[in-house]
Amino acid sequence: MNQLFIMLAALALVIQPCAAQSRQSRPAAFDQERPEPRVNPVRVQAAALTSYFADRLRLQARQQPAVQHCVHQHLEELTVLDWQAAGFPPAEAHLDSLTRQYHASLRRVLTAGQFNNFMQLKEYQLAPSYLPADWLAAYGK
Repeated sequence: MNQLFIMLAALALVIQPCAAQSRQSRPAAFDQERPEPRVNPVRVQAAALTSYFADRLRLQARQQPAVQHCVHQHLEELTVLDWQAAGFPPAEAHLDSLTRQYHASLRRVLTAGQFNNFMQLKEYQLAPSYLPADWLAAYGK
């Protein structure tokens, strides 16, 4: 028993300087705070809209990822269109085309009743407060 205690004490004396030396030999980058990962605002907005639609349209669990993909793709296209416009309003025909594509992709995912409710939400519901005004304008609100 005494030999085990002596061996553990000796091992602790050997390990302690090694640990201190390894802390000193680390690059300074490890000691600094790491920057937060960049958040994709389109992905955040798509998740928020999907959550809103899941609640209002009573989406099934298997429908939610497909709806989120449709919403994300539509918002991404609107964002690209906004960057390309560079201060000029995009062509109305192009916006109509994007909206028709968006509705077609949602029509493939949603049931007929859900899609009808979606169109009513878009037409009559007040806009969610977490959406930016420029996206609301493009979304049809």
